[in-house]
Amino acid sequence: LTLTLSWLKVSFTAVAKEDVLVDANCATSLAVSLMAAPVSFMSSPMNLAGYGLTGTLPTALNRLRLLNRLDLSNNFLSGTVAELMISVAVTDLNLSNNNFSGPIPQGFATTLPFIQILDLSHNNFDSMPTSYPSTMIKMDFSYNQINFDFARVSDYNLEEVYNMQHLDWSHNSGIVGEVPGLIGVLIARSNMQFIDLSHTSIDGRFPSTLNLVSTLTYIDLSYSGVRGNLPQTSLPPSLSYFNISHTNFDGPLPNFPASLQVLDVSYTSFTGSIPLFGSSSPQNSQIRQLILSHSTIGGMLPSSLASYIKLEVVDLSYTLLSGTIPSSYGSIPVVQRLDLSYNKLVSPIPAFVTDFNINDRNNTNGGGVPFFDIRGNTWCSPLPSWCSTSLCAGPDGTAPEDLVPCTPDTLPLTEKVPPAPPVIANNIDVRLVVGVVIGGVAFVLLVAGLVMFFGIRPRRKYRRRSRILKIELEATNQNLYSPDVTR
Repeated sequence: LTLTLSWLKVSFTAVAKEDVLVDANCATSLAVSLMAAPVSFMSSPMNLAGYGLTGTLPTALNRLRLLNRLDLSNNFLSGTVAELMISVAVTDLNLSNNNFSGPIPQGFATTLPFIQILDLSHNNFDSMPTSYPSTMIKMDFSYNQINFDFARVSDYNLEEVYNMQHLDWSHNSGIVGEVPGLIGVLIARSNMQFIDLSHTSIDGRFPSTLNLVSTLTYIDLSYSGVRGNLPQTSLPPSLSYFNISHTNFDGPLPNFPASLQVLDVSYTSFTGSIPLFGSSSPQNSQIRQLILSHSTIGGMLPSSLASYIKLEVVDLSYTLLSGTIPSSYGSIPVVQRLDLSYNKLVSPIPAFVTDFNINDRNNTNGGGVPFFDIRGNTWCSPLPSWCSTSLCAGPDGTAPEDLVPCTPDTLPLTEKVPPAPPVIANNIDVRLVVGVVIGGVAFVLLVAGLVMFFGIRPRRKYRRRSRILKIELEATNQNLYSPDVTR
């Protein structure tokens, strides 16, 4: 094999240096050389990736009976692949980035019984085989024209692929149906680590059984029709990459495990506030990219976000976040992009903003200064002197000089802060003093009332008795001075 490849490289090297595509004769030369090569030379990996090969797969490949790895990626090979007539010992086959078309061979599970890695991505294949070797670890059929309906998942022997770890069927618009059927089959009998079904036509709700796969670290369902809520209990504990952007998810956004590094839920209908990452200290979180843009996430902009010290990208644009920008955001150590544009944020703008490339998405100022976008918020004047229309424009592009003055009445109703209670010189709350005075007066009135109630009754009784005695005395006197009375 070494001698054969050395002979091939003589012609390929010159072509590669001149950046000229190899014509069909080179592919024919490959077939001729394979026919002439001794079988004893065909027992090691063959890597012909990026040689510019054209034409179809040569039938001479069936002479590579002891070959264990074959890489023909990044060439211009075309035609159908009726059967992969190569060594049964092959464990790694890479035909990606070519122009192959037609169905993926149905019998490759028999012809390649020990295959572990099969990469047929970036071709024009239109259908998948129904049978797969149980030894398969990685299956990459992305960027093809494959048609597959999850309703027919029972027609495939995917439940026998016990060792599957990497499944990539992304960018195949012909893949339809509800996702839980296949996912349930795969996760029940595998050590799945990677699932990418993005840019397909799948729908249905998020599989609730994914939390059972402790090894699953990568999930991408973006640009699909998956819908519904996202229960926190459905998330795998070791998840590090989670992309469900441009989907139909809604409901509250749950918290995520501390292992998560990338979260993208942009262009969804999630509600609630910015989630937490891990139940322990934020410093233990691995989150690096937080992308919540174009969603209905709301609430106050939390200062605790600055505690995630590994954050590099924070995109919270076009949401319903409110409040002021916490000054602690200027201390995130490695942040390179902080986009807070088009929210309901209010003045003042913190001083640390001048340390960023304001709205400079392409970092044209250089120097590794982070990008920061704050346009389209509820700013009020006066603004810092460096604020221009392109940097600090208000809602609907309002120029800074046209913004209303900063007064309590200019703040949105949801953002108005109640005035602080007045205090007297010794820092005692006036309301407390007023309360004590009113309480004292009430107490005095209560005591006076009791005194009057219990004191007025004896006085009335005394007055009544006095009137009776007076009447009796007057009667006695009349009797004493009456002329009819005998002396």
